Order: sequence, then structure tokens, then C-alpha cells
Amino acid sequence: MPAHRFAFNVFVGDLEKGNHVHHECKNEGCVNPLHLVQVSAKDHVLKFTPLSITAINAAKKYCPRGHLLEGDNLRTRHDGHRSCKICLREDEAKRRAAERKSRGLKVRTHCKYGHEWIDENIGTDAYGRQFCKICRKKVADEWYTRKKESAAPKREKRTTHCKRGHELTPENTYKWIDKRTGKECQTCHQCKKDAMRGYKRKGI
Repeated sequence: MPAHRFAFNVFVGDLEKGNHVHHECKNEGCVNPLHLVQVSAKDHVLKFTPLSITAINAAKKYCPRGHLLEGDNLRTRHDGHRSCKICLREDEAKRRAAERKSRGLKVRTHCKYGHEWIDENIGTDAYGRQFCKICRKKVADEWYTRKKESAAPKREKRTTHCKRGHELTPENTYKWIDKRTGKECQTCHQCKKDAMRGYKRKGI
């Protein structure tokens, strides 16, 4: 164990797992307990050591090619690594163009259905494969249309009798509304009240 961590555990308190000990005096060899403070690993790198390469990169607002790293142009991985989407699309386009050229194919300018192959019309799925947004939207619209046409008709709600078989006549309809049938059987309601009175008389 380093000396400053040992001094913190002995004279200040137990060091939580994963946390760092920061030197407020900026002297890495200091073991004075008054100069040591416990901080998280993320805060230690980003806040207390601003000259570290991690803090410098985290403070950058532009990628090396000058694109703004904000909003829709920013891609953040699960480990916190930031990427520029414009640069990723340009690199992917160059790679695919070089691959097609090496195979003796022409550079793609339109999709197979004739839509122009430009950045605004190019999408990328979870596996990194590119697709035409117009074609994808057309396929989705056709699928929703077929699903809507093939959907089974809704069953009509049962409104002539309650679930226990009593006829829902105007005289047998209670003022409260049932969510299932839209009505409430007065006979069933009276049976519930009689049952509750019986429970109370028995002391239940």
C-alpha cells in the first residue's frame, strides 16, 4: 500500500473501495493527514488533476477536424468515450469507397431503388450497416398498413347482462358505472351490501 493511503487509513478514516486519496498540497510524496482528502476516481481525474490527458480531452468541444461535439453530432459510448458522428460517416464512406474500388465496382451514388445516396438519406443500423432512409420508411409504412388491414375487428362489449347473468334493465341499473360493461347491476350491488352487513353482525 502506498504511504499516503496508509496514512489516510490510520489517521483520517477508512478509504472506501474505488476511491482515491488526493494531495491538496500538490506534493505526491506528502503523507501529512491534513493534506489528504478522499475523492472518487472520476473527480480525481477530471477536477483535481486538470493537466491530465483525460481532463484535457474531456474539456474539448471540437473534434480534431473542427466539428462541434454537441447535440446530434455527439456519440458517447458506455465507457464515456466521445466520437464525432460526421467524422465517423466520412471515414466509413471512404472505407466503403476504397473497398468498392478494390473490387472493381463503381462508387455508389444511388440506392438500388434510385434514391440519391447522400448524408441526409443514409442511416446506420446497430451493426454499422448503411441503409436508405426513404426505402426504410416506405417498407415501415407498408408494414403498418398491412397490419392495420389484417387486424381482427374489436369485440363488442356485453351490455345486456352483467357478469353474473342479471339483465341490465333501466330498473336494475345502478348509478355507478362499471368499466367493463359501462353499467352496474343493482342486484349485484345489493348482494354486496347484504354480505357486508352479515360480516359486521358476525364480527368479521
